[in-house]
Amino acid sequence: MPLRPFCEQRGSSASEAETDLTTGGAYANGSGAAAALVEPPGNGNTPPLDEPKEIWLVRHGQSEWNAASRIQGDTNESDLTEKGVTQATQMGNALKGVLFDGGCYTSPVKRASTTAHIVWSTRRDEPATAAFGEPASVKPLWELKEMNLLHLQGMKNADAAVQYEKSYRIWRETPHNFCGLEHGELAHDDDDEGDDEQGQKVYPVRELWTRAQVAWGKVLSSPGSRTLVVSHKSTLRAMVCVALGLPPEAFRSIDINNGGITVIRVDREGCPMLVKMNDTSVVTIENFEFVSA
Repeated sequence: MPLRPFCEQRGSSASEAETDLTTGGAYANGSGAAAALVEPPGNGNTPPLDEPKEIWLVRHGQSEWNAASRIQGDTNESDLTEKGVTQATQMGNALKGVLFDGGCYTSPVKRASTTAHIVWSTRRDEPATAAFGEPASVKPLWELKEMNLLHLQGMKNADAAVQYEKSYRIWRETPHNFCGLEHGELAHDDDDEGDDEQGQKVYPVRELWTRAQVAWGKVLSSPGSRTLVVSHKSTLRAMVCVALGLPPEAFRSIDINNGGITVIRVDREGCPMLVKMNDTSVVTIENFEFVSA
């Protein structure tokens, strides 16, 4: 879904005016914080969401290719390490007291899906009136997949830096300009627009931004006030940046670690507010547990 213009700042009371001075118009419910993530229905007079939402974004536990410093992309070959399984279990224990009546969406890629199912296995019983018309559960969502990294995918970082020196440097320094062919290799040239004589160029990071917008639309349109999302570093980066109105050029402006938890609240107008960013307490503090609000 396309982003709406910046959310209007509502209210004119003295207390809201004071809040405006300290938060730039971003009230406690998120109004005015960033561009809306969903379009209003019909003529725009009805709020796009039936209720405020709270979305918990979680990165999967350490994978085999994380440990080997290998470029993963959307491969399904890399599973969780023993440490990754432990991290997923820690996440599950820390989150078991938080009610996710919107269930859990996960990337179908193995390392994320495995994490999601481990986390969900620790759940206390969710209400039968949950988002999917049944007890809340883990649902795969294609848009949460990691992006395909083309000719770099599967390589160790050190090897890619040598074999594809220019292309790898672009991936590290200006990733929004990294490109290749969907079914082949392409040495990045000075003209990064248009078609190459070998075929259509693909820009993974730019395409990821479009996919992140679709993911937001699907997650927010699902019933339930609080939803868990398990995905990958790049995909979660894109989702956070899209929520904050940041372009693909901001791809490396944030980082999300294995087991990192990010929380974004979205008001009925569809306006998001970043509440928690890359909180790794669950995998660094023994017996850490969130208390449900």
